Amino acid sequence: MLITADMLALIQKAIDQLPSKCRLIFKLAKEDGLKYKEIAEILNISAKTVENQLAIALNKIGNTVSFDIKKSQPSPTSGPATPHS
Repeated sequence: MLITADMLALIQKAIDQLPSKCRLIFKLAKEDGLKYKEIAEILNISAKTVENQLAIALNKIGNTVSFDIKKSQPSPTSGPATPHS
């Protein structure tokens, strides 16, 4: 699947709309590449909390992106327009 600029913008918007703590944990893990244990130590929380917050973040981002992709796809009954003779 090709990721377009519109899709990237949608993903970024979904990330920006995450609750602040959830967004911070997501960015530390996915953008900065920190391990759960490292994030837990930095934020003084458990590694399990990091794991749970990442699951919430990924679920919310996935739901946002999935919803938009479904909305932008043609319905199964509609196909390309056929020229009339």
